[in-house]
Amino acid sequence: MSTRSFLRSLRTAAPVIALAATLPLAGPVSAQAISTDPAPVSAPGIDRNIEKAVELEARAWALRDLMDQRSKAAKLYREAAALRPDHDPKKVENLRQASRMHHYADRTDRAADDAAAAARVALRQGDLMEAAEAYMDAAWLSGRLGDETRTARYLEEARLLTNSPLLAQTQREEILRRLEDAV
Repeated sequence: MSTRSFLRSLRTAAPVIALAATLPLAGPVSAQAISTDPAPVSAPGIDRNIEKAVELEARAWALRDLMDQRSKAAKLYREAAALRPDHDPKKVENLRQASRMHHYADRTDRAADDAAAAARVALRQGDLMEAAEAYMDAAWLSGRLGDETRTARYLEEARLLTNSPLLAQTQREEILRRLEDAV
């Protein structure tokens, strides 16, 4: 190739080179990036406990409308909650579902325990509204059992939360209104 033809080809290639210089570098392409294999069944980074918790939740959900299976659904929700870390909001949801299922299965004592456990987890997570609602549920369930000591304790826990500066005024009023209805 002569110098003249080289310069001509360089002149025609210059715009392409200039455009390429403005594009972000993607890094080297690995063989894995162009693999045609199907995606793995379990994505990397997904905790096996979370996968198991999701499976238990699905089984519990399938049983929740079967009157004679609600205790089993509650047990599955509790197991799912036990598998989730304390910072996971689904842990609170699982415990509240377990409480509901125990209540509908006429296991009110267990339902109150689950609601109180949900309140404690929500409180550790910093979700004051969820904690207050779960404490009020626990109080209502304890009241159904005639357990005045537990009822008063759970109502007091909910009432104490209304002093938090983290609550909006509307949230505080909602809790207080519900507390008034409870007594």
